[in-house]
Amino acid sequence: MYGMQTLLTWAESWNRLSSAYVNLGLASHEVIWRRSVKLANGSLTPVELTRMVFEKPSAFAKAAERAAAAATRQDPLLVAEALVQPIGAAARKNAMRLRRG
Repeated sequence: MYGMQTLLTWAESWNRLSSAYVNLGLASHEVIWRRSVKLANGSLTPVELTRMVFEKPSAFAKAAERAAAAATRQDPLLVAEALVQPIGAAARKNAMRLRRG
């Protein structure tokens, strides 16, 4: 059937994928919360409003590109991980920027 090395490789892949999803979720929640607070107290700038709209298509395009490249290796976990990582990176970058000011 499957060897121990194969099972360990699958477990490692699932661990990386689940960690990527958790990090994406945490960063997204922080960004939504910080932007909501700024919107509520009137300190959300027009630049930030523009970012809210235009950052998503570029992150999703990058994710789709990486997922398509990963699909050539025919490993669904690699495809899913390639899809999540660019979106998570953008969310973490936003969270760090919003923490500063």
